[in-house]
Amino acid sequence: MSLLSASSPPPKPKRRTTNDEKKHWRVALAMTTETTARREGFEAFTETFAKRLARHPFFSLLTRAELRELKSASRLRRARAGESLKRKGDVADSLLVVVSGVVNARFETTAFSSAFEHATEALHPWCCVGARHAILHDLHELDRHSGENRRGEKTVAAEVSTVSFAATRERAFEMSSFVWPATLAAAPPSAEAVEIPSRAIAEIIRARPTLRVLVDSLDAEGRLR
Repeated sequence: MSLLSASSPPPKPKRRTTNDEKKHWRVALAMTTETTARREGFEAFTETFAKRLARHPFFSLLTRAELRELKSASRLRRARAGESLKRKGDVADSLLVVVSGVVNARFETTAFSSAFEHATEALHPWCCVGARHAILHDLHELDRHSGENRRGEKTVAAEVSTVSFAATRERAFEMSSFVWPATLAAAPPSAEAVEIPSRAIAEIIRARPTLRVLVDSLDAEGRLR
């Protein structure tokens, strides 16, 4: 037998992963991560959590069924020491409730000089942060659409709601923008927070129009925080 015939076949060249395959796996990983976050957020939204959340003036107005809707939409955000849950400038389309560990909120201020100075506030479990922005984030869109749908109606209730939420919309646009004003980073060793998206809050308000007037009143009194 010749050496040529006895030699093994050359190894096949290793196939490279295509860009489409990489994109597919990135999407699959993101979907898995989101599914896990939603499941863990649902589990973290316990009866104790709901009672703590109800200490906020707005959430105290919600029924048990409405709280269950928020529970279904919640996600659990987890960060190791130094990692950020939110960064300054991120779109403020959700609120966070710290459930474990400590979260450091780092602000920039010019209170005592023209240069930026950093101030840090420690957020402990059950601290609710970003509620006002989350509650108002989608209201101006809901108000615009509902105003178009109610056009031509002459009832007193509709007129009161339209006038009241025109004021809410104006105040919302007067805010610098719907962005996080601070960076939220986990203190050692880690921290967890339940995230409630503003779209879930907006859906509840849309389903119960009287909440719109109450939100406007709470905001006028400075109680949305």
